[in-house]
This record gives sequence, C-alpha cells and structure tokens, in this order.
Amino acid sequence: MARFCDLKNSKPTEAVKALAEFGSKVTETFNANITSIYGGGAIRPLGTALFIEVASILDPNAASAADKTIAMLDVTVLKRDAKFVMATYLDGQVPEQTDILVHERIIR
Repeated sequence: MARFCDLKNSKPTEAVKALAEFGSKVTETFNANITSIYGGGAIRPLGTALFIEVASILDPNAASAADKTIAMLDVTVLKRDAKFVMATYLDGQVPEQTDILVHERIIR
C-alpha cells in the first residue's frame, strides 16, 4: 500500500500494479489465514466483516461496515435418511437437494 501511495502521482501505471498486488495479498491472507481455536474454518465468514473494516481504515471517507452490516442465517434441515456427512460442511461441502427437508435463508 505504501508503494501505491508513493507512486500514485508520479507513475500511475506502476501504482495500479502495486495496488493490485496489495489487494491480492490482503485477499489471500483473509481467505487462507482467518481461523480461530474456537471455530477453525467456521470463523472465516467474520473475515469479510474484518476485511471491510480494514478497507474503511485505508479509505476514511468510506462508511464503516458497522453502519451497513446485515446478517444472514441459513437454516437447513436434512431428511432423516440423508446421506450427507455433516463433518464435511466446514470443508465447503453442501448437501444434495435430495437430502434437504427444509432450507430457509433469513436476512436482516
């Protein structure tokens, strides 16, 4: 980010490259390294909120995420005979539609 700030007025093409590299590294860090002893991979969705807060620090004119925060709750009830293995959910697996009895998404 410092490199971008140094180059933005004198060498805009290089500044854009520096900004892209910064964005790539920040995104990789948030996607790969946001974990917790309390939730493991389950804590990763909080990374998005943290990412937005960091972005608001880099751009003080941007509104804080807390001002616009919404919540989403997905409730999925599986059928009694579902073949889906719940332990795989935190690895990004989702149940097949045939295994789902009820699915509701609540947004606030």
